[in-house]
Amino acid sequence: YICLLAISYLGAGYIAGGTMMTGQLMSVFSYNMQILSSLMMIAMIIVMFAISKASVRRIIEILNTNPDMDVNKDGIKDVKSGDIDFDNVSFSYGGKDSHCLENINLHIKEGETIGILGSTGSGKSTLVSLIARLYDIDSGSLKLGGVEVKDYNLTSLRDKVSIVLQKNQLFSGTVKTNLMWGNEKATTEEMLQALKDSNSSFILERPEGLNSVVEQGGNNFSGGQKQRLCIARALLKKPKVLIFDDSTSAVDTATDIEIRKALKNNVGNCTKLIIAQRVSSVYDADQIVIMAHGEIEQIGKHEELLKTNEMYKTLWETQMNNKREAEV
Repeated sequence: YICLLAISYLGAGYIAGGTMMTGQLMSVFSYNMQILSSLMMIAMIIVMFAISKASVRRIIEILNTNPDMDVNKDGIKDVKSGDIDFDNVSFSYGGKDSHCLENINLHIKEGETIGILGSTGSGKSTLVSLIARLYDIDSGSLKLGGVEVKDYNLTSLRDKVSIVLQKNQLFSGTVKTNLMWGNEKATTEEMLQALKDSNSSFILERPEGLNSVVEQGGNNFSGGQKQRLCIARALLKKPKVLIFDDSTSAVDTATDIEIRKALKNNVGNCTKLIIAQRVSSVYDADQIVIMAHGEIEQIGKHEELLKTNEMYKTLWETQMNNKREAEV
């Protein structure tokens, strides 16, 4: 502003003295604005450079961090079956003295559906995360397909273990591009089948179909719809092990039943582990695992647990009563 005031003052004097024309003064104003704009841009670049320099330091620090986990590049790349064996497995986060999981013994055959129930903090999510080797166990033995998970190439192992979380991420683009994150080589027929198996037929009812637009974060879909699309994406990986970590919590009971029925009929050779809050989501599983305080409290079928496990019985009766009240 001082510069503009100075030009105005001097220009007025020159015009009054007849040594400058009004048009010439306007030209000086115009050139001055261009110069000031350039100087302001340079100032912004200097500020952005200072900010970027700090960000670059943090990024370099992360890139230079050595991973705690050995990816085992020369490890086994073929996961032959979905058999899972936990033998006296114990685990703690960050090497703490108190274990999150203690002496876990669990044997699952390929193709079985396993339900996992327990209160918050009982170790359900920690248990299944060990299968994909998101963490290494402290002691014991954990095998997938008869092979220690540590002996697999980490990328190959995780390609055969799909985890569907309660809150999954959808990316801006189309339904098709989101599904291709599960398998970039998937055909249109495979995508359509995955949508049917996950009860995502609402996509097929849209005129755009697979080309339906997905906004950032999937904000144009409901919570239940996002969960079903993420299930479809996981199915396209054709995994040996499929893990649902409370991933049907946002869908109604009827839809939950339809999803489980489709999975049972169409991906029966895949081992399925279902972590749930609703007993109705796991009551028809081949085995139901009850967890408490990082340990397996009991394993059994629905009818057996109703007779022998008070917590399971109470949970079942409470949820059935709530369902009946909602229907009235």
